[in-house]
Amino acid sequence: MTRNYYFDMKFLKKAVKWGVFLSLGLVLVACGHEKAENEPKTQTKVEKSEKTAEKPKLATEKSTLRVLEYISQENQFSLFNTALGSAGLRKELAEKDDLTIFVASNAAFTKIDGQKLGKIITNREQIRPIIARQVVEGDYALEKFKNSRISPISGPKLTLSTENGYQVNGFEIRKVITAKNGTIYWVSDLFELEKAAKSVKIAPKSEKPTVITPKTTETEKKN
Repeated sequence: MTRNYYFDMKFLKKAVKWGVFLSLGLVLVACGHEKAENEPKTQTKVEKSEKTAEKPKLATEKSTLRVLEYISQENQFSLFNTALGSAGLRKELAEKDDLTIFVASNAAFTKIDGQKLGKIITNREQIRPIIARQVVEGDYALEKFKNSRISPISGPKLTLSTENGYQVNGFEIRKVITAKNGTIYWVSDLFELEKAAKSVKIAPKSEKPTVITPKTTETEKKN
């Protein structure tokens, strides 16, 4: 009886000892699992930041026409096309192989007073620098578009940006057309037209002359 009791006590001590080790092991595993769940998901954050860095989407079109041909055939660019001719740039640019033009629609022109616009467009000295500022020699295609500065054929450099959509000099780019010999960017406005319009003076409309009728005397009436 004593022997069996001694054996049972020895076995019980071992069981308790192993039970303690097993419990500690389970606690450690549980803590490790909880720590892993609470750790920040760095990979997900990196993926999100990469997505933010992507360039904004832009309406695009491909054309088999040359740059100036495309502009001349689009009704919404008819005033820009007229201005190209008045500025003497259509002939100069006709044979160029690589061109980038920041074209504006008729709506950008008609913001200006009609009389002032007529004076500017028909005056080569005034219209040429305005339109030349919208033209870049060389094909600056969409894949090359980045935060940078490029030189037009006349005037200060143009500032390109992709931070808040595609922009040039702070004006929105609405569409890009890939033509046969270059790229056309449709921009929301002309860079220098409004400034030029401020310096144009329009003569006030002539008023009707006042007609003075001389008074007639009583003798004149009788005669």
